[in-house]
Amino acid sequence: MPSPRSTRPVACLDFISFAGFVIACFAAPLAYGGTRPLAFSLLVGLCGFSTCFWFGSLALRRGRAELPAPVLIGAGLVLAVAAWHLWAGPAETMPPFTARHWARIVDRWPAAVTVNDPIRLISWAIVAVLSLLALVDLLRRRPGLRLLLATAIVGAGVLTALFGLLQNFTHAPGIYWERDVKQPGNFFGPFYHHTSAGAYLNVVLPIAVGLAWRSARRGHRFALILAGIAALLILIAHAGHVSRLPQLLGLIGVAAMLLVLVPWRRLKDSPHRWTIVGTTALLAVLLGTAVAATGKVDTIKARWATVDWRGFWPTGSPLPPPPFETWPSLVRDDLFIAWDHRGYVMGDRGALWSTALQAAPRHPWIGYGPGGWMTASAITSTDPFSRTFFQHLQFTHQDALQTLVEWGLIGTAGWALLILWPAARQLKNLWAHPDRRSALTLGVLVALGAVLAQGLIDFPAQIPALQFALITLAALLWSGPRVSRRNSV
Repeated sequence: MPSPRSTRPVACLDFISFAGFVIACFAAPLAYGGTRPLAFSLLVGLCGFSTCFWFGSLALRRGRAELPAPVLIGAGLVLAVAAWHLWAGPAETMPPFTARHWARIVDRWPAAVTVNDPIRLISWAIVAVLSLLALVDLLRRRPGLRLLLATAIVGAGVLTALFGLLQNFTHAPGIYWERDVKQPGNFFGPFYHHTSAGAYLNVVLPIAVGLAWRSARRGHRFALILAGIAALLILIAHAGHVSRLPQLLGLIGVAAMLLVLVPWRRLKDSPHRWTIVGTTALLAVLLGTAVAATGKVDTIKARWATVDWRGFWPTGSPLPPPPFETWPSLVRDDLFIAWDHRGYVMGDRGALWSTALQAAPRHPWIGYGPGGWMTASAITSTDPFSRTFFQHLQFTHQDALQTLVEWGLIGTAGWALLILWPAARQLKNLWAHPDRRSALTLGVLVALGAVLAQGLIDFPAQIPALQFALITLAALLWSGPRVSRRNSV
């Protein structure tokens, strides 16, 4: 049995490593969501720093780590594909038209594009996988850290929500009140695009609800108040951005948690039930007042009113594209070529998905490499809008398809093992043992489900801050309660 003196260096290295990851929980969203080059480097650096100290702890433990076999297999698959692309270089060369057009976009809107350099993206993928290994090992060996990590995630989410609401109230011209940075769309908080902000809020909201329920069950009143206020602020923030799907998914997620936890069953036996009911009613009134004060309610209503459900289904065949030699003259002042996509399911998104399904078989096993979607689309698609609109150049608007295109079947299988496998395991545990349900684990599952659901028609998993959020969610699930554990957080 190791002596206390011999375990002290391990504990010190573990503490430094975990502290670095906690700092990253705040830095990832608040530093522009990790989308700008310096912010991206900060996220990679923090995770790399933390991972190095974990390796030091691992060395002192002679390589003994609490890592399940699926984690090691998934990490091995992803790292193997990343190493191949790092050694072999890009799978395809980007066409000259796309390279020139992308350079114009970056010059026009440098703050509204993500880091697209393959070497930097591969480096981040490697660091992210190693960070997941480190977090899983830390949380499984030291279960008390799960609560601290969840609290840090919620704390960062509260700051992000307050930041976004303050922008609305002050009519901020840009993120951090920048006046000299052009934004082509609606920003919220530190995120340059409203859908990314909504997705991040949906990561935090279920965890805040889970922490509130956990505190209520254990009689921790102060923690219950803090977690409840956090959940309330994040709900208000959902009314402060203009992205529709995240708002809907957030409400569905909270409703699903309430249906599983059924708090009213415990409420009827509580001696404080009328106090709780009165406080809840007061909070509901405050919530409605605060939502109305965000100044975005009318805009959100108008956006929902513009939804044309008939446009989700194709009407006729896709139109043939204009001759390629005419494209430069068709580019509008806002740097894209407008085109009709009524011939596709989900319109322009359907055109992107069709391109992804055509591009993936060209490099089925290892894909085009991280950041390779732009090249894959350019050499596959003849659709002028898909090849010129700045968001479609970067994102497939379907995270699973973009992962398949960039990572191939091998890399996609690795990511599925790392992210989806623990979710399936925890879902099975929650279903089979309702008496041992962990509110925190349920919140993490709902948060992951919200991001994955939005990723069916959007691009949340392509934003660095949300990629790190997925890493932390997966680590919380890998270290979550197992059937054999009776005392779990």
